[in-house]
Amino acid sequence: MCSAYGCPLLGTLGSGGQWWCFCHHEQPPSSNAAITLALRERFSTICRLTIALRGRDEEAIRLSRQELRGHPNGHDLAFRADADKNAYGWLLRLERFLIEHTSALGRGAPAHREPVGGVIGPTHISGYMPDTERREDANEVVA
Repeated sequence: MCSAYGCPLLGTLGSGGQWWCFCHHEQPPSSNAAITLALRERFSTICRLTIALRGRDEEAIRLSRQELRGHPNGHDLAFRADADKNAYGWLLRLERFLIEHTSALGRGAPAHREPVGGVIGPTHISGYMPDTERREDANEVVA
């Protein structure tokens, strides 16, 4: 299985002594949880189908194809002999779909920041600490 905790996909790509699925491979560690959550909640049918296609389990493929009919993208992801040619082509298309839909997860958009104006003129500590006095003459002794 994939090295990302809880990921339902097989670890097929090695990196740093660990095996990652095609969705987690070369993604920042901070996005692992978001990708895994999406795979489990939104794309579980497609994940099961990719595993079934790799294992050539005919019963699992049949059941996954039935589930795929109820998926919102089921019509687009169904096997097409003209586009896929064979099961391997179909597997590549399903994996590409998962990669496209999970690659941006977990990467927060940069915070919107208002431009900060520059400092105008010199500043002095007395403006920030009103209880301190500014001395005109350093030799003057205050009694």
